Amino acid sequence: MIHQQLYDDLKDFIIEEKPFLQDSLTVCKEIPQAVVSSCKSTGCFVFTDNSGEKGTLEDWLYPLFLSDNETLMNRAANYIDTFTWNESITSQASRKKAIMCCAGQRKKPGLSYTIILKEGDMIGKQSYKDASAIKTFCGFLESFAGLQPK
Repeated sequence: MIHQQLYDDLKDFIIEEKPFLQDSLTVCKEIPQAVVSSCKSTGCFVFTDNSGEKGTLEDWLYPLFLSDNETLMNRAANYIDTFTWNESITSQASRKKAIMCCAGQRKKPGLSYTIILKEGDMIGKQSYKDASAIKTFCGFLESFAGLQPK
């Protein structure tokens, strides 16, 4: 399971001479993509596709870009798909990132993916509000931080 792999990868990290994880990680009942330590000192959220087992941040961002810029994104995808992409998670994430970056060049020519995400206005506020993945992630942050949802 992805959460065990995450724990195995993080358990040996040392920060300021102390182990990063001092206890095990538990999968959140309400949010299966999230894990927290038993003392709630550490939490992780795994960005996944709809399967809940694998994926990347691009699996979330791509549909948001597409919903607000369908024609532009389809044109960018047609261009990007002239290159060869394999079926690995990282290659598919790179493909989605390349399409979003190509489409974003119209608004922010020559600038990086990060700037396109931050300043390109490619995703409307309503799309963010409506996205179930974003709501899930915000719910995890609120729960982990001990905040009350609005």
